[in-house]
Amino acid sequence: MESFVAITVGFFLFAVFHSVFAALPVQQFLEHRLGRLGRCYRLMYNVLSIAFIAILVWRFPPTGEVLYSVPPPYNYLMRLVQFFGVVMFAASLTGFSQGSFLGLHCLSKRARPPVERLNTGGLYRYCRHPMYTASMLYLLFQPTMNVGLLAYTINILLYFWIGSIFEERRLLRIFGEEYERYRRQVPKFIPRLSFKSQ
Repeated sequence: MESFVAITVGFFLFAVFHSVFAALPVQQFLEHRLGRLGRCYRLMYNVLSIAFIAILVWRFPPTGEVLYSVPPPYNYLMRLVQFFGVVMFAASLTGFSQGSFLGLHCLSKRARPPVERLNTGGLYRYCRHPMYTASMLYLLFQPTMNVGLLAYTINILLYFWIGSIFEERRLLRIFGEEYERYRRQVPKFIPRLSFKSQ
C-alpha cells in the first residue's frame, strides 16, 4: 500500500510538471527567457520528462503482490492485443517529423524551428489521441497484474484523461476553428471507423 501511494504521489508530480511546461504560455515565456537555448526547449522538456519517469520507476518499480494472472491460452490473446497496441503506437508516429517531435531539430545549426501542423491523417482520422489509445490497450490487457503495476496503470490512465484536456486546450489556442471542427468530427479515444477525411 505504501508503494501504491508513493507511485501515485510521484506520478501526480510528474503530471503537474508535464502539463504545466507543455502549456503554450509557459513554453513561449521560457523559450524567450532561455535565449538561444530556447530553440531546444522541446528536447529539454522530453529529456527531463524521461528522466523524471526513469527515477520514479527506479525508486518505485512496478512490483509487489500479484493480484491476478491470466492462464493460457487467454494470456496469449491478451499479449496479442498488447502487440496490436504497440503497432498502433508506432503507426501513430508516422504523421510526424521525428526530429521535431523529439526536439532533435535544435541539434542542427541550420535547422529552423518547426512549424506546428494539425495532424488529421493516418490514425488521427479515427480518434484524436491514438497514442493514448494504443497505450491504454497495452496497459489494460496486461495478463499478470501486481500492486505496483496497478498503481502505474491507474495513474497513467488518469493522466491520459486529464492530459488530453490540457492538450486539446493548447491545440484550440493554436489552430482555433480548424481544431474545433476536427474535434466535433473525431472521437477522443475510441476510434470511429466510419469517419472520412474531408
